[in-house]
Amino acid sequence: MKLNEEQVMEIAQLAYGKGEKPDLRGRDLSGLGLHGARLTGANLSEADLSEASLSEADLSDAQLSKASLTQAILRGADVRGANLAKANLFGADLSMSDLRDADLRGAHLEGANLDHADLRGADLRGALYDEYTRWSVDFDPAEAVGE
Repeated sequence: MKLNEEQVMEIAQLAYGKGEKPDLRGRDLSGLGLHGARLTGANLSEADLSEASLSEADLSDAQLSKASLTQAILRGADVRGANLAKANLFGADLSMSDLRDADLRGAHLEGANLDHADLRGADLRGALYDEYTRWSVDFDPAEAVGE
């Protein structure tokens, strides 16, 4: 069942109100406009967030393993400490996002825009990227990925 923006925010508010973290595992959130949403620690594992707008969202410590974020917009998002292992970020815009200490092991970064993203402490072992992946000028993807 596909959720809309209001339903996502209601689930998040109810969870946080109970001192819990939102559970949106495997949900269809494709194309949603969640600009600036607070989803700290949310479980979004295996969720479909393709083409969703998450710019400036707080996804710190979120579980996004195996999530589909194809063509998603995460410009300026806070993704510190998030688990993005094996996530599909094909063509995603992660420019100016904070990915410090994020787990990106085995993530698909082909065509993704990581220009001016903060990747300090991020684990990129086994991540896939291509000639269309954009990195910050001072970042060496081959060294980070372990090639």
